[in-house]
Amino acid sequence: MGSNRKYLDTYQRLRKNHGVTVTSKDRSLTWLWKFIHWFLYIVTFGKQDQFLNSYTTTLGRTIYYPYGWRIEDTTDESCITLAHEADHIKLNYQCGFGNIYLGTVIMGLLYLLFPLPIGFAWFRYYAERRAYKISYATAKKYGLKTDISWYIQQLTGPSYLWTWVLKKQVREWFEKNCTP
Repeated sequence: MGSNRKYLDTYQRLRKNHGVTVTSKDRSLTWLWKFIHWFLYIVTFGKQDQFLNSYTTTLGRTIYYPYGWRIEDTTDESCITLAHEADHIKLNYQCGFGNIYLGTVIMGLLYLLFPLPIGFAWFRYYAERRAYKISYATAKKYGLKTDISWYIQQLTGPSYLWTWVLKKQVREWFEKNCTP
């Protein structure tokens, strides 16, 4: 089965069961994405300059892919991203006790602030870790090579505002949970 068919099948299931929609950051809420991009660029001293072009973001039940992304151009990597972001939607529901709107607010606050916004952002670390575990499993399912070093760099570097600065601890978690 081709990448596009795998992606569309998964997306249709998520749409039917959870009301998930997908779009790109250049098609919806562009003012918000530009604000976040510049905010991240400033607070990371220019080290996070790819938010618009390389990072997918979920708000509520909507998955916002990078600028220029189109559903017609999906790849196996798009399938991995969809699985990762679908886990964030699942966590939104869990945080809101089944209510996506309440969950989005609660998860958003926890994700950004608990217990600290930078360095020891435990909830962001938890949310991204579990989603990256799914990314890893999805990559393996499709026979793609994956490198846990990339996940570790994402969580300990500027990409997610230095979510968890204890790199050794992050590496140990991924080696325990994302290796064959």
